[in-house]
Amino acid sequence: MKKDLPVTHYWTWEEDVDMYPSLFREFAEHGAKYIVLTDDLMRLGLTNLPLLVKVKKQLEEACLTFADAHAPFGRYCDLSLPLETYRPLMIQQNTFVLKLCSIMGVKTCTIHLGYLHFDDFYSLETLDEYSRQSLEQLLPVAEKCGVILNIENVMNQPSRVDTILKMTEYFKTPWLGACFDSGHANILKTSMKGCPDSWVYQRWGTENKWGEPPWDDEILEKMLPHIVTVHLHDNNGISDEHRLPFTATVDWNHVTELLAKAPRLQIIQNEAIPKRWGFSIGDACRTFERIQKMICTVSCNKRERSNQ
Repeated sequence: MKKDLPVTHYWTWEEDVDMYPSLFREFAEHGAKYIVLTDDLMRLGLTNLPLLVKVKKQLEEACLTFADAHAPFGRYCDLSLPLETYRPLMIQQNTFVLKLCSIMGVKTCTIHLGYLHFDDFYSLETLDEYSRQSLEQLLPVAEKCGVILNIENVMNQPSRVDTILKMTEYFKTPWLGACFDSGHANILKTSMKGCPDSWVYQRWGTENKWGEPPWDDEILEKMLPHIVTVHLHDNNGISDEHRLPFTATVDWNHVTELLAKAPRLQIIQNEAIPKRWGFSIGDACRTFERIQKMICTVSCNKRERSNQ
């Protein structure tokens, strides 16, 4: 029963170093308790660890803590990186990330398998194998650090749901899970297939050797047994807008009803971006209190029926 499912809040921190203390206080004043150790802050840890330690102290002074994390992502950071020369650096970076999570008290960290940076040269099978090899090296580190690695559903073939399921089934370890991203899933609905304005087509192109993008109306259903954390935000089904929930086309009744049944779910992340859409920190906190109550209400009702 998800009675005390925590909510953690995302912010694009890289431009606001001097404003961290006031932003932390504002989150706390609106009832927030947890902040995401974002990829921005992770990069800060990689390049300026003393500053990140200072940020952690400022967070604590506002009575907030880090609760979940996202590893740096991109061409040379993702687990399917096929360039042998740079793979040791990628593994080293992600090892540092896991150790930093442990130091910061974070128990779950989201990762990407990869984008379409190398599609002209490598097959999906090859990229999947590189992802598997990366996990072989990183999962023992994750276990030692006490951090669950969670693979996120992204809008392309290397990060398709089938691969996420294949990896979780292959390793069968509590230290590997999944991160469900509501916005990414909304963009890959089959109703968007053929839409010329789709962000997927704009980014990927309508012709490539892998064929159509992995359209799927049941991404959440398929990932459900493995979901440990979620990135919740809204969009119009066309682009990755990161709007506040209930402001676009995601079916939140459907999403929350299913998430209430996710057996491994530990945390809800608000991944809407205030600076992009102009909503306030208070708006975000109130919206995610609503999301949290919707999930917990379904879970509680289910528990009550089972006890009757």
